[in-house]
Amino acid sequence: MTNAGLLASMAATFEVVRLAQALLVREAGELNDRFEHDTGIAAQTGNRNAAAALTDIGHISMAEAGRLVRVGKATRPRMSLIGEHLPPEYSEVAKAVNAGALPVDSALYITANLAQAAPRATTEDLDAAEKELVEFAVTNPVDSVRKLSIRYRDALDVDGVEPREEVLVSRRGLKRMVLPNGMKRYILDADPVSAAYLDTAIDGMTSAELRKPRFEAKDDPDGCGDNHEIIGDGRTMPQLNFDAFIDIVRHALSCT
Repeated sequence: MTNAGLLASMAATFEVVRLAQALLVREAGELNDRFEHDTGIAAQTGNRNAAAALTDIGHISMAEAGRLVRVGKATRPRMSLIGEHLPPEYSEVAKAVNAGALPVDSALYITANLAQAAPRATTEDLDAAEKELVEFAVTNPVDSVRKLSIRYRDALDVDGVEPREEVLVSRRGLKRMVLPNGMKRYILDADPVSAAYLDTAIDGMTSAELRKPRFEAKDDPDGCGDNHEIIGDGRTMPQLNFDAFIDIVRHALSCT
């Protein structure tokens, strides 16, 4: 197969994957609706909710099952209290997903961020944002969609930015546990501002370490000749990050 043929084949395969995901999303939405309205499916499957049932059926992770359910719910046609059929909450996202043009992850980022902005945004602004985000998402990677969705959320809900930051700060924490082999594990959850300080300090130290020239004599036994080769010091990036963190701690302990 030529390079062009391989690329074309992969593009076609991804299209098939998106169409299969679209069917899974619709089925997940229906399954979730049946769980919520107690049709006996909980007893039939032995699961407490739709996401748990999906993990058993598809042997997938709870995270993936949760994504399918959330997108299925957001793109599923609704019904009013008087039995009137209504379009999906996010109709543009629903059309793109069902057409196989929008991956599940992109659909989730769009719907989740617009939902956060919804309490303080107008319907017209939300509809316009959804349309623009979907148009962007069908031709761009998921990571780019995530970033743009966050920007739209913050633009639509300026008053909500500060509360969200307060929530993130409240979730900061450091857990310490001793492993069976004697190592000690630290699990650090940092809010964005705190993380920026820590990243700046660690990145500055590791960058300086990586830029250091290191030499090894090749043909000169005493190491003083002109024949030298630049080599690394053998540490991995995680080890360099750890050593930089320890240097920061040592410096703090030595300060008066």
